[in-house]
Amino acid sequence: MSQTLTIKLLGPREWNRVIRSDERYSRVDEDPVEPNMGFADRERGTVYVRNTHWPELNRYLIEHELEHLLEENATDVDEYGICPALANAVHQQR
Repeated sequence: MSQTLTIKLLGPREWNRVIRSDERYSRVDEDPVEPNMGFADRERGTVYVRNTHWPELNRYLIEHELEHLLEENATDVDEYGICPALANAVHQQR
């Protein structure tokens, strides 16, 4: 059985709407110093990524979150099944 995956590249207004749309996303942006650049919702099979307007960085963030959706044993997952991508992980890729 194949799983349908959804990728959403979001602007600031859409990002804020999404993270407030589900109680499970309440911790996605709780650290103002190191905000999340994206997250994967394993339950919904959806990747949410902030649009950086840098195609290479967007691609990296999307691929990173897709890996979380596709991995057999979930890593970097909170108690709600959400896999956030912190900004410091992005800095390490530059």
